[in-house]
Amino acid sequence: MSKAAREPFLRRWGRRVLTIPAFFLVGTVYLALLPLTLAFTAALDLLRPGAGTFSRSRAVLVFALYVVCELVGIAVALAIGDGRNACTASGRNPFCLSHTARFSMSSSSVPGCAAMK
Repeated sequence: MSKAAREPFLRRWGRRVLTIPAFFLVGTVYLALLPLTLAFTAALDLLRPGAGTFSRSRAVLVFALYVVCELVGIAVALAIGDGRNACTASGRNPFCLSHTARFSMSSSSVPGCAAMK
């Protein structure tokens, strides 16, 4: 059994109540300031000798992509995984997307699936 499964439900969600909104807040602020940040770094890249690589601008865009992927990942995890765990902790057994997705992946529909089992 994993450590997360042994951790008390209220302690796990007490921690997530702080970190998840904080990450969404930081991500939203970063993405809102992205046009200004990108314009500033593009100006710096043009002013330095050997301009044309735009390394600072690319770094800003890569971090923006990272933030977007993390936000989408957290939202999907809450919708599929953690939302299911929250419901089953109260005794309900809702229809679960991850359950149906797992069973829809059979060896007949996915080549090589039988070899992975």
